[in-house]
Amino acid sequence: MKKISILALLVVGFMSFVGASNLLAGHGHADKKPGSVKPLTVKELTRSNINEVLKNRKFVVINVYKEWSPSSSHENHIFQQLAEEYRKKPYRFAKLNGSKEKELVEYYHITSFPTILFIKNQKEVARHVGHISKEELEQKMVLHFIP
Repeated sequence: MKKISILALLVVGFMSFVGASNLLAGHGHADKKPGSVKPLTVKELTRSNINEVLKNRKFVVINVYKEWSPSSSHENHIFQQLAEEYRKKPYRFAKLNGSKEKELVEYYHITSFPTILFIKNQKEVARHVGHISKEELEQKMVLHFIP
């Protein structure tokens, strides 16, 4: 009986250690623990939420994409990285599906995909058409958002 109890304690202790290691490495369900930080998501813009998103942040960077565009997934990945890195800054990273939100594409006069819009105080201050690297996007943010 004692051998089973000791073995059970060892197994439970090991499982607790493995579970804690996985959480620290980001493999567990850390988002279910109180006080944990959930990853920021890049906000999907629609006609119904765009005004709210633009008025709640001083600086908004919008990736206007089409699902069929080969560089769309690349830009979406960059936006997700930057959303995490700039989570405590006054920036908001958003994406706009050009296939679904045709009225907004027309409103912003978008003719090529991807197009990156730089919005400052609810007004477009610049745009970039085509593929962009993370470093180049950060440089443009500094150029267009810092007075």
